[in-house]
Amino acid sequence: MTKDGEPKEGKMMEQTIAGPLCFSGDLLATDRLLPYIEEGDIVVIHDTGAYTYSMHSRYNSRLGPAVYGYDGVSKGDDCEFTVVKAAEKPQDVWRFWDSPSYAEVNEDA
Repeated sequence: MTKDGEPKEGKMMEQTIAGPLCFSGDLLATDRLLPYIEEGDIVVIHDTGAYTYSMHSRYNSRLGPAVYGYDGVSKGDDCEFTVVKAAEKPQDVWRFWDSPSYAEVNEDA
């Protein structure tokens, strides 16, 4: 989709979709025909992320993402999401590594 949420049109080309980590488990699709993805576009991949927290580790000190849920009932074109778990902040990771003094000094980071 475009950054405005409109369906993306244009020439189809083979593209690879991957997450931010450098291991094969973060590779979602290879050589898929899609409209050219540009910075700012929105890519929706349904039914992913099921193992985000069950397999979460501090590999590369990644922050835990927010978890959202919804009741499956749409109100017209709207769908309301609820925060189930807030995203971690850098201070959370610093505390994990037992660095409370650094986290306290950099509370705004």
